Amino acid sequence: MDETEHTHRRQHKRKKMYSFCRVVWSSKQASYQVPAMTVDVSFRGLSVLFRAPSQPIWEEATIQIPNDLEFRAQPVHKRPWTKRVGGAQVGFSITQIVSGEEKWAAICNGFNGSHSGDERSAGLPSL
Repeated sequence: MDETEHTHRRQHKRKKMYSFCRVVWSSKQASYQVPAMTVDVSFRGLSVLFRAPSQPIWEEATIQIPNDLEFRAQPVHKRPWTKRVGGAQVGFSITQIVSGEEKWAAICNGFNGSHSGDERSAGLPSL
């Protein structure tokens, strides 16, 4: 493996996770609260689908996921969502986990609430 291949590898593996969320951000013109859906996650980032974003999201945003998960995140890429005209998939890099750090770590490490035992009793969200 050459050096450029190594530098572009992900430090944290992505995991599919479909969950409704709310993305909140402000620009100089207005503030926005948009319902969306997560597609995949890793400990340091997540990818979100928007039906039809009203404004480009190139500002830091707050992403709220049910079950008390909240993040501050910076958008790093945006691409059209091919299954919906006008939709977009935006990749975010997490800058701060505001709430739910233990739940987030459990989700990213593979516990999804469907296991029996300690994970279920910890109140982890079902994916």
